[in-house]
Amino acid sequence: MNFATTFSLSNNDAWKIVDYYRSQRSKKIVCQTFNTQQCLEALNNGKIDFALIEGNFKQDDYDKVIIRNEPFIAVGKRELGIEVNKEYDLRELINYPLIYREQGSGSLEITRKY
Repeated sequence: MNFATTFSLSNNDAWKIVDYYRSQRSKKIVCQTFNTQQCLEALNNGKIDFALIEGNFKQDDYDKVIIRNEPFIAVGKRELGIEVNKEYDLRELINYPLIYREQGSGSLEITRKY
C-alpha cells in the first residue's frame, strides 16, 4: 500500500492508518508527506493508491470520504491584544502579522478563500 498525506495530517492521522494496517497485514506500507497539490499530482500520476488531504480540490475529479471536519482557526500571541473568546471578521485582522504555508498547501488555499 502506497499513500501520501499532507504535512498537517502526517502528525497524527497517517500513523493511525499505518499502525492499523501493520497490525492487520504483512503488506508493505509506504507513507509519503507532501502538500495538497503534490498529493493530488501523485494520485493523478498513479504513484500512490490514495491520499489524506485537507484543503480545497476539485471534488468531482475524485472519489472521496470525509474522515472528519475540523475548524480552521488562527492563533496569535497574547501581546497582540486579540480577545480570546471574540469572533473576528477577517477584515479586522488584516493588519496583524500572518504566517502561512507554501504554494500548493491546502491550508494556504483555505486562507486565500477566506
